[in-house]
Amino acid sequence: FQTCEICDYCKTKEYNICSHRKGLGTHVDGGFAEYVVSRQESIHLLPDNVDFLSAALTEPLACGVHAVMEKSKVSPGDLAVVFGPGAIGLLVAQVAKAVGARVAIVGISKDETRLNLADKIGIDWAINSREQSLTDFVNGITFGKGADIIYECSGSPQAVNVGMEIIKTKGQFVQMGLFLDPHITINADYLVHRELNIIGSRSQKPSSWVKALKLLTDGKVNTRALVTDTYPLEDWENAFSNSQNGKDVKAVIYPNGLPKV
Repeated sequence: FQTCEICDYCKTKEYNICSHRKGLGTHVDGGFAEYVVSRQESIHLLPDNVDFLSAALTEPLACGVHAVMEKSKVSPGDLAVVFGPGAIGLLVAQVAKAVGARVAIVGISKDETRLNLADKIGIDWAINSREQSLTDFVNGITFGKGADIIYECSGSPQAVNVGMEIIKTKGQFVQMGLFLDPHITINADYLVHRELNIIGSRSQKPSSWVKALKLLTDGKVNTRALVTDTYPLEDWENAFSNSQNGKDVKAVIYPNGLPKV
C-alpha cells in the first residue's frame, strides 16, 4: 500500500490512519494476481507451525488484534459482546477470548451457520437476537451492570443502539463496522449519562501483524476454521458471490498454477 511517510501518524507507524493512505486492493492494484509487489515492512515470516490457509487470514486477524489489544483495554473476566458473526466478528471474538474476556457474539436468523461455528471454536455464547432478548441475557450474567466492552462489527445502526443499551456505565464501545449511510441516529443520552468511551478502530498497523502471528503460533486463535472453501483465481466471481450470500464464512482465493489447498 501507499502512505505519505511524513505525517505524524506515519512517523509512529500508524499507517492505517494516514490521510493519504492507499490500501492494497482498494485504492491500488491488489493481490488477485500471480505476483504482487509489496513494501519490505509489510513482509512477515510465516511461523513453521502455521499452515498457509490459517495464514491467509492474518490480515483480518490483525484488524481484530488492533481493535482488541491496541485500541481497547480488556481485563480478565470482562464481558465482551461482539455484534456481527462474520469473519471479522469471529476473529475479534477469538482475540478477546485469548486475552481473558468472556465473549458473547450476536447475530440474526440468517447467521445460523456462523453462530454455530462460533460455538464450535469456543466462543462462550452465540446468540440469535431475533430469538433471545440480548438485554435480558446481559443483565442476567452481569447482575444488571451491563457489558464491559462492545465490539460492533456488523455496520448495523440498530446494533449500535442495542449495544449502547446493554453497555455498562463507563464501558468501552469499539466501532469497527462501516455503515451503508454513515449518518446514523444514536441515543446520545447513553453516551453522556453513562460517560461511555467510544473508540474507532480502522484496519491494522505493523504491530498488529506481529501480535496476530504470535496468537497463531501459540494456537490461541483458529483462523483455519473460518475458511469454508477455496477458489482458483479465475473463479473469483463465485468466491465473492458465495461470500456475499452467506454460503461461505470466509473464501480464500489461491493464485493460478498452485494446487487446490
